[in-house]
Amino acid sequence: MEYIAILEKFFLQNLFGVLLLGALGSILGVGILSVGRRLIRFLSEHKEYFYLRILYKFIFVPYEIGSNFTKLISPSNDAKYIIYYIAQLIEVLILFFISLSLFIVGSFIILLHGIEKPYLLSFIASIFFLTFFGWFNLLVRCVGFLSREHHDLMKKIKSEQPKSFKEYLEQ
Repeated sequence: MEYIAILEKFFLQNLFGVLLLGALGSILGVGILSVGRRLIRFLSEHKEYFYLRILYKFIFVPYEIGSNFTKLISPSNDAKYIIYYIAQLIEVLILFFISLSLFIVGSFIILLHGIEKPYLLSFIASIFFLTFFGWFNLLVRCVGFLSREHHDLMKKIKSEQPKSFKEYLEQ
């Protein structure tokens, strides 16, 4: 403890100590800036790789799982496909409502207590993000189940459907 007091007195009350402290701070700042510049240059050169690596886990993998599952199913297994697809959609809805309810609970805790309960808020936020990413993952997988032909057929069906209830009754 005595050494800290001696160093503090030397660096803060002595002209040579203040100059030495400033010089050390400048050298440290130059070092941080040069490392930061190299890091930014490296990241900018490889940004596509990092974007794809980050997005791969959350978008490309679930989409490929759904797409490959569709390719593996033969026409004779249509019932299994439909049941599995419905189960996946139910799971998407459940995770969506869980994440929505956690968001609402977190908002109420912030409104009632402010940020006085940081552990509870961080727990609810982490569970919210976990369920949100799980929901998004499943949603992308469900989109991957459908081929481009299915999407085109769905657009055609939507365009042919009646726009109002009166048009529906007239059919």
